[in-house]
Amino acid sequence: TIKNSTIKNLNIVVTGVSGNAKNAGALAGIIDCDDSLTTSSIENVTVTYENNFATPVIENFGGIAGTIKNTVIKNSTVNGLVVDADAQLENAGLIVGVNENGTIQNSTVNGTIYATTNVGGIAGVNKGTISNITGSVEIKYNKTVNGANAGGVVGKNRGVFSYISIKN
Repeated sequence: TIKNSTIKNLNIVVTGVSGNAKNAGALAGIIDCDDSLTTSSIENVTVTYENNFATPVIENFGGIAGTIKNTVIKNSTVNGLVVDADAQLENAGLIVGVNENGTIQNSTVNGTIYATTNVGGIAGVNKGTISNITGSVEIKYNKTVNGANAGGVVGKNRGVFSYISIKN
């Protein structure tokens, strides 16, 4: 967990992920700001995935973070993320799994993601704001799971998104 922090100008290369977790991402499982007057900020972060995943079982998965709370992610990129059909992911997105009152803006995504429920090109579940995102994504999900939600932008939306250009 990263709390009440600002992270800038970081390049992360991920060569593989396996195992079980509640929240998982290249930067952190959870990025949170518990102060209502400020936000955590992630700026100019590039995450490149070089290999496909093994067979992780993860509840909230994102290329940068599993869950963000009261956090701004901007000017960031996730490339090459490919999660295969054997993975068991819920609430999965190329940037974050769950966006709780956060903002994701001016960022780029490129990759393929498979999940059992709530899978999106940017976020699996959005309860915040997403704007000015570009990229190319391929979304795959388990169509036999009752209640599975999938979308090029978000799997399940309870927030706001605008100015999105996603090819799939």
